[in-house]
Amino acid sequence: KHLSFGLCLTVGRPRVGARVMTGAKQSGSEATGTGLTKWRSIFKRQVTSIRWEMGMLVYVLIYFIIVFFTFALGDQKIARLICGEWITKDCKAGTLGILETLFNAIDIVFLTGFLLDISAKIFGLGMKYLKDWINMADFLIILVSMVMTILVISTDILDGATGVSLLPLFKVVRLLRVVLVMTRLQRSRERYRRMKMVGLSAPVEKVFEIIGDLRAKVIHPEDDKALAWTMDLIAKEELYKVSFTDSKSSSGMHLTAEMTDWLRSNLQASLPGGLLIRPTDKGEAGGEKQRSNSISGKQGLDPKGRRKSAQVQVANAVIPAWITKSISEPTVGSVLDKLEQWDFDVFALAEATNGHPLTVGGMHLMMKMGVLDKIPIPKDKLATYLNEIEKGYVPANPFHNATHASDVMFTTHFFLQAPLLRDMTGALDKFAAVLAAAVHDYAHPGLSNPFLIATREDKAVMYNDQSVLEMFHIAGSFRVMLTVPGCDISEYMTREQFRQFRETAVSMVLATDLKTHFEHLGRLKTRVATDAYASVERKDVLLLLGQALHAADISNPTKTRSLMMRWTERVMKEFWNQGDKESALGLPISAFMDRSQPQVPQCQLGFINVLVKPLFVEWHKLLGETAQPAINELENSLKIWGEEGTGPCEGWDKEEFVR
Repeated sequence: KHLSFGLCLTVGRPRVGARVMTGAKQSGSEATGTGLTKWRSIFKRQVTSIRWEMGMLVYVLIYFIIVFFTFALGDQKIARLICGEWITKDCKAGTLGILETLFNAIDIVFLTGFLLDISAKIFGLGMKYLKDWINMADFLIILVSMVMTILVISTDILDGATGVSLLPLFKVVRLLRVVLVMTRLQRSRERYRRMKMVGLSAPVEKVFEIIGDLRAKVIHPEDDKALAWTMDLIAKEELYKVSFTDSKSSSGMHLTAEMTDWLRSNLQASLPGGLLIRPTDKGEAGGEKQRSNSISGKQGLDPKGRRKSAQVQVANAVIPAWITKSISEPTVGSVLDKLEQWDFDVFALAEATNGHPLTVGGMHLMMKMGVLDKIPIPKDKLATYLNEIEKGYVPANPFHNATHASDVMFTTHFFLQAPLLRDMTGALDKFAAVLAAAVHDYAHPGLSNPFLIATREDKAVMYNDQSVLEMFHIAGSFRVMLTVPGCDISEYMTREQFRQFRETAVSMVLATDLKTHFEHLGRLKTRVATDAYASVERKDVLLLLGQALHAADISNPTKTRSLMMRWTERVMKEFWNQGDKESALGLPISAFMDRSQPQVPQCQLGFINVLVKPLFVEWHKLLGETAQPAINELENSLKIWGEEGTGPCEGWDKEEFVR
């Protein structure tokens, strides 16, 4: 093996810039094409800017007022307003004629503006703009309205000579005007709302846009391939990564096997490509080839003998009777039958299991997944461990309690059923993902990271203000596993299995820190944009699993109305409890945590638009139909908080959870 240091962006890769410049000078037609491309880029920037959408929104609103005014009052009432109460026949006829001409002229002006708007977007964005059926319908309505209005004007000129009645045609035009203005108003509002979110995008998205535009200009296939390689390199974050290669390095240094192992272990260097072999259920994560776990307390045993003993121990382990009895009860079974549905009611499970949704639901889920048949996890120790974790959650917390952990656990499992995640994860990763969801808020104090840091709480000091709660949760859950009698579910794992299990669980729980939300979302978006999941590396799996848990953790607004409202009430009450503590300590009250100024709709709308919706839009691109129910309910939640205001909050007891 050889070790290559440095960033090798140009080794074996064509010089893209030089070739593009050479190609650009080949002919005058190409120079003309370059000028056209420049103008298209200018138009694209303009029509996708927030100022353009704001201007179109105002433009549509003005037209809406005019159409509403004419449609609501009608020509007769407008003529009466102009001519006065004692309207004469001549005045009425003259006024109606003027009004008709005026309204037709206004229609022509506004319809021309709409056509210019669509033309600019087609020129800047290309014909793909019309591939959206809503944009196409908008275009057709405008076009038909324009044609009908022109027909009305031209027919009016000939009306005296032909005797043709304008009434049917005029009614059709008015109806089209109403349809047009409503659709345009709705579309302009939606675009403006989306444009307000664009400012949250990462710079890397602009980089990809520039490279994408450059790929559209290149002539030679080699250049396109090189640019695609560059995008893939950026998406995989390997610009400055040291890697082992099979070719001779520039230094000509030869490494021993021991040095190679040391470098791989300490520098986190990768093998060529770093491709992850998709896991299989047999012998996963090293399986039979790995040595026995040195932390299990059974060192010195013959590996073959120990494996045989482990198989017997695991096979003989049974689920505690109280759990199997609970699962077999009709009330519990009827709830668990729906656990793979998006509208699964975890509150019903908590009630049916007498406050044990995490232990009973978790064991049922693990058995249903079949992972315990493929990795050496004793069922009795898993049940004991889940029960200890459940007892570690604080029941007094309105939100961060065992019910929330159970909901996140089932939601994470729901995401794991998507073909992408199902195919790239084996039994060990699936087990680690569900367990990470179960422990992700273990022993949560009901307070936020900023509060713990501001008050110099012991946890903040211990974890140096970095992902304080997330570090606390995952460390505490492993402490229970390795120190509480009867809870060591890793006892019969090999060293490699335990390493992978711990790596997955730790990575996933740390990904729930909201501080890393935009960083991880940016990485996810670049991978989606470059189709990076066609060839998967281990870090891609960890990123996806981390985002699966993070999405599940903030998924409350994506649930059905009844579930969404119950979670919203709980999280707001926990917010207000922290606000009370901040007030008592003389600290500034955090946003949305002031009990005297609840602002629930504003809180939820901001949370959805800034955090939840951008993540679930990308999540939907990856998971497809699996995430569609979440997208549907998310739009319903936006409508609820946008249209009903504080109405859904009536009846909340704001003092109920004050401690």
